[in-house]
Amino acid sequence: MSIARRAYTLSNGVRMPYVGLGTYRVRDQTTLDTCILEALRSGYRLIDTATVYRNEAAIGNILKKIFEENLVPGLTRQDIFLTSKLGNIGFR
Repeated sequence: MSIARRAYTLSNGVRMPYVGLGTYRVRDQTTLDTCILEALRSGYRLIDTATVYRNEAAIGNILKKIFEENLVPGLTRQDIFLTSKLGNIGFR
């Protein structure tokens, strides 16, 4: 089993992948499109971002396209973990 397929079982029974695709410093839509599509095709199911990376909208765009155009056959939104982080400016 590849590392991309290994997962922790959370207390609610959901399995969360050990390893995910980090998107730090990747803002260009074309680069993100390629990276995310190929990661998902390779078996990754966790994508990590953060508000300070300023790429959350671009990630949303490519995920929408992947699901609408079925670019990874059989993949659904429920298969993906999308994690993000708030910086100190995110707390009020």
